[in-house]
Amino acid sequence: MSNAERLWNLRDGVLAWLYDLRVDGVTIAEAEPTAFMAATSWSDTEVTRAELNDAIGWLKDEGYAEGIGTMQGVVLRPSLSPYGEKYAASGRSVRDLPGIVEVQSPYLH
Repeated sequence: MSNAERLWNLRDGVLAWLYDLRVDGVTIAEAEPTAFMAATSWSDTEVTRAELNDAIGWLKDEGYAEGIGTMQGVVLRPSLSPYGEKYAASGRSVRDLPGIVEVQSPYLH
């Protein structure tokens, strides 16, 4: 798997994981790689804390997630935003770029 594919797969995996936590009524103080990998049956190489927090930070910046960002790059109390919850329920990839997906361009996917 290329680094780009891993990045997008991780973002999708984190979105789905946060959605499952929401559905189960579970809140977390901080995202832990071992909990993420166990809950999602992550099959690629081990996810680092930095990668996991980068994915959550990206989801937060794009409006899919909420939480409190720290100077160390950690997002405390990560959860889905209302938009992120609806998007995760749709089963679509964050790679689909809402509102732009209709454009047929080889550079978007």
